[in-house]
Amino acid sequence: GKIGAHVCVPGNILTGPEVVDDVVSTYQNRDDLPFPERLLATLDAGDQAGGDRRGRQSAAILVVKHEGGYAGFNDRWIDYRVDDHENPFPRLRELLELHRLYFDESPPDDQLDITGEVEDALLEMMVRGGYLSSSPSKATDQEKSKALRKFIGNENFEERVDFDAMRIARPVYEYLCEKFLD
Repeated sequence: GKIGAHVCVPGNILTGPEVVDDVVSTYQNRDDLPFPERLLATLDAGDQAGGDRRGRQSAAILVVKHEGGYAGFNDRWIDYRVDDHENPFPRLRELLELHRLYFDESPPDDQLDITGEVEDALLEMMVRGGYLSSSPSKATDQEKSKALRKFIGNENFEERVDFDAMRIARPVYEYLCEKFLD
């Protein structure tokens, strides 16, 4: 194990001391990253340095933040694990990226007005998904609004859409376009 500034890394059944050294070094030198990504980078560094001498099998990340959990109901801000996987770190990274997509807040300059091309694309998604039974040009504003709320709710992005201002987080919009229109 090794202790550094604001970090303590114990090791067990590792390929060598370089695993712990690389974990500590990465943690100390990646303070440019948000904390969860910094932890993931340190885990990845340990893995790249050799990791567990028995091989890869699992990876996990847990970050506790006061009222940081879903809707502030608990303190588990980030809590993901990948078990029984031959290369768990890329999958763990994907889970963290999905967490950011679903739960991060977009600043106002990274939100899109639901008008024009954005509205047309969302309407096309809703038609394809069966949320609108008629063509968008024949649907009333009330029908479109109800369909949008249901579509966004089913995709679990209600925290990333401001229905009153009719704005959607750009990363969410891009994700939905890739998922439903490509």
